[in-house]
Amino acid sequence: MRKIVIAALAAIWAAWVVVDPCQAIDKIRISVTNFNMSFLPSGLAVKRGFFKEEGIEAEVIRMNANVAITALASGDTDYTMIFGSVVRAAIRGLPVRVVASLIDGSTHALIARSDFKSARELKGKTLGVQAYGATDHVAASMMLKHLGLDPEKEIKVVALGSAAARVSALKENVVDVAVVSPPADEEGKKLGLTF
Repeated sequence: MRKIVIAALAAIWAAWVVVDPCQAIDKIRISVTNFNMSFLPSGLAVKRGFFKEEGIEAEVIRMNANVAITALASGDTDYTMIFGSVVRAAIRGLPVRVVASLIDGSTHALIARSDFKSARELKGKTLGVQAYGATDHVAASMMLKHLGLDPEKEIKVVALGSAAARVSALKENVVDVAVVSPPADEEGKKLGLTF
């Protein structure tokens, strides 16, 4: 785990040097969409003091992906741990770039109420995502396709924000299935949500 965090720090330091080697950055802001395993390196680096060891005061801020990209492009934040949205923003011409990727695959999981026994039973049901077009929405669509469903035609999608909101929406029967990342999937299992 320390290697991942050190790699993240090195990537951030390298980006800082490339951007402006004459200026010292005293304080940086890093956005994440949730406080979960996907974004663990930034929070761990702050908590363990790795940024401070490098002379950087870092603040990790939770915000939805669309807000995070706007904040990044406008300079209100300095970095984001949100990978997919940055790639899409760069393709659309926003002045952003990927410095590093710390995860080589998706950490997303689909969780549903226990009354669903198979993916086919989700046809016509409602999926909770963080935001339309966000990485978790794309990941859920790919998983549903893999499970034999057409996510464009056979699933309704509702943007609910944080993983906690999605798990809560499942508990309250607002949605039938949700896409989350650890530790929200484990929280869902404790509540009897499965898949």
